[in-house]
Amino acid sequence: MTLEADPETIDAQKASAWVRAGINRVSFGVQSFSDAELAASGRMHRRADIYRAVPILRQAGIANIGFDLIAGLPLQTPDSWRESVNRLVELAPEHVFRYILEVDEKSRLGSELLKGGKRYSARAVPSEDQMADFYELARSSFSAAGYHHYEISNWAKPGFESRHNLKYWRREAYLGFGAGAHSFSGVQRWANAHERGELCKCDTKRVFARRPNWNA
Repeated sequence: MTLEADPETIDAQKASAWVRAGINRVSFGVQSFSDAELAASGRMHRRADIYRAVPILRQAGIANIGFDLIAGLPLQTPDSWRESVNRLVELAPEHVFRYILEVDEKSRLGSELLKGGKRYSARAVPSEDQMADFYELARSSFSAAGYHHYEISNWAKPGFESRHNLKYWRREAYLGFGAGAHSFSGVQRWANAHERGELCKCDTKRVFARRPNWNA
């Protein structure tokens, strides 16, 4: 049972309550170990929060921790990326998600990049070639540290592969609960409405949120 959390939000009381509630896996949006990169990308936590949070979770009994890293953040350099990868390996989470920055054209950074501006550190975003180099560095470093590269953007220690990720590749059925949640029957995909009466997009179709027909 996985809970997603930001490093700055972790404290001992919360961690103990999560364990009592049955949570045995925590996924962290670490993104970077560089305070400059975290600030430029609008993250609330800093490097020190990561180092503070991990021991709290371990002491509470969380034996399965996942880290997210993003390649391509504003101000990121080959040296700072290597530093983030090395510090991640040092803390030894059981699982690693390594993403490449995807820029939303409707975001402040996205619109600035599209018009060639310089606000929001737009001119400090690494090139696609650099991001590819970051990927290769991460792949070799994680492999050397004993992580299994089981999916394009995911590495895990043996036995800690994410079932959440694997189900997509195996085309397994899953149910999503709550506003905006997505589900898949094995044949048909659908999404719950974000608000009552709203139409939802599923792939290229527009469908109402409804109870699935598992025999479709």
